[in-house]
Amino acid sequence: MSGGLFFTVMAVLLFLSRVTIGKLADKRGEALFVYSCNGLMLAALLLLALVPGNVTFLIAAALSGYAFGGIEPALQSMAVHTAAPIGEALPTPPFCVPMISESASAAVWPAC
Repeated sequence: MSGGLFFTVMAVLLFLSRVTIGKLADKRGEALFVYSCNGLMLAALLLLALVPGNVTFLIAAALSGYAFGGIEPALQSMAVHTAAPIGEALPTPPFCVPMISESASAAVWPAC
């Protein structure tokens, strides 16, 4: 199987998890999603490392996409909620800068 299919499945699940988890995290709290998404990411990486096969490859893509899509906004929300009211905007740049720099480096140095 190709890496393109892996990242396509991952992107679809990442999008779906970002759409759904935000509202659920507001009701149930971010910690639930941080722990569960960490567990899902661990499961995805273990599947990739230990169980060969095409179906496992796609399941790992789905699990990692859902996990990454859930953990990133939950961690950012936790960082903003724990900041003092006067410095609410201070935790946001550490989450934005890596994403911007990854996008910029991919545009400048595309993969061969």
